[in-house]
Amino acid sequence: EGSEGIWGASRGEKRVRLLGGQLSLISLRNKVSGREYQDGNSPPAEIRFFANGEDVSASSWQWKLRAQHAVRAEQAELQLDIELESAGMRVTKHYVIYPGTSVIREWLTLENSSDIPIRISQVDFLHSRVLGSIEHDLQFNYLTGGGNFNGSQLLKTEPMNPAYQRILDSNGGIQTGNYSSFLPLVFLLNRNANEGVAVGWDYLGHWRFQIGDQDGAPLGMSLELAGFEKNLAPGGQIETPKAFMAPFSGGVDELGNQLLDWQYAYLWEFSNPEYFAKTRWAVDWPEPWVGNGGTPSADNWGRRLALDLRYIDLLRETGTDILWDDAGWYDKWGSWNGPEWRRTTDYLRKHDMRWVLWYPTFLATPESKVAQQHPDWMIPGQETLEQSIPATADWQSRLLDDGVNTWGDFQWRYDIAPAASANDTDSLAADQNFRKLLQRFKSDHPQSGIDACDGGGRWISYDIARLAESGEYTDGGVGPYSAYYTSLLV
Repeated sequence: EGSEGIWGASRGEKRVRLLGGQLSLISLRNKVSGREYQDGNSPPAEIRFFANGEDVSASSWQWKLRAQHAVRAEQAELQLDIELESAGMRVTKHYVIYPGTSVIREWLTLENSSDIPIRISQVDFLHSRVLGSIEHDLQFNYLTGGGNFNGSQLLKTEPMNPAYQRILDSNGGIQTGNYSSFLPLVFLLNRNANEGVAVGWDYLGHWRFQIGDQDGAPLGMSLELAGFEKNLAPGGQIETPKAFMAPFSGGVDELGNQLLDWQYAYLWEFSNPEYFAKTRWAVDWPEPWVGNGGTPSADNWGRRLALDLRYIDLLRETGTDILWDDAGWYDKWGSWNGPEWRRTTDYLRKHDMRWVLWYPTFLATPESKVAQQHPDWMIPGQETLEQSIPATADWQSRLLDDGVNTWGDFQWRYDIAPAASANDTDSLAADQNFRKLLQRFKSDHPQSGIDACDGGGRWISYDIARLAESGEYTDGGVGPYSAYYTSLLV
């Protein structure tokens, strides 16, 4: 109580204090310029959610310190865990700093330590504030989403003032199908000093970012698990998505350079050079393709194998690295019977080339084997597995293991509906199960790879990029801006 914790990287520093029963942010400093971005007179609470309808960031709520631990992780990053307890709730606030960068990452673990259920709602996985006295000098910057339409993946800039308010909702605005309306990076740029503060996050579910007057104080910032509401059983836990704050110096391009340098230094351990920065060529798709699939006849599976062998010869002539088999090769989603891909992979390896296969393991038609065996795994009204159920991720993992064992190592390309769930509350578990599936595949098969794609741009974030060697930013329609501003993220 009253003690101060300083937790800073080489270019950024964050200070928090347990004061009056609240873990509060009292300083956010750019260590390069020395500029302070936090108003110490009105420090925001670092932890905010509702427990049985009560706001745990209110002054009436009193957290007590249980423990604190600092460890050095495998990539030389430093992690601080602060454990707090109050009214049957235990909360661990996690911070990670990355030496040589300005990135300070954070997330929460919530645990019910009582013997009765506790209703959890309105969960912020980032809750902060910046200095209100410089709001006239600031610009708010955000990126539109990853859809295949004109106006997507563009950087938007808006001047700020004391009355400024902005809400970005991943399910709002211009949206098509499974696309997110906004990409997970915003930043405040000080026009007079050419520096600012960036906020980025990782979550495939429904999120809401808000900036503006909050609780009577200007320029509050929050990232909320939109629509999340859950009865947490005794002993139950949830972990929020990861977000970061990063003070930066220089303009927009320098911010991008700093974020990319962070990724190269610390988020690179799963990258397989066999699939990174390689040219690829997609095979023609014999009809019928996406939904209907094909049959083991000469007209479909035989034709696909014949095309593969012909395209491999074209790859040899043109110096291409990877053969890309996309939709239409299976009998149906969820059964996944298909051609003898070992013929393709053997011929590719003979010429030191690799293979990527579109294999959306989370899709299933009602007639498929998995849907017939586990109808409770299906999202009602959709041809998609409910991925908040851990068993669906385990089933996909076994499917991928069988693929590697049968065909050899390959690059797994997914698309359409990873981390899908029927509601916003289950989206958190679905997101985490899918990330575990990706990491398990890369850990168990280090000579294989991942090509990230989710209706275009929803995958564009830091940990997904860490687990993938390549990915598609859009299904078209964006024109020359595709991958331009998104290069600020990955």
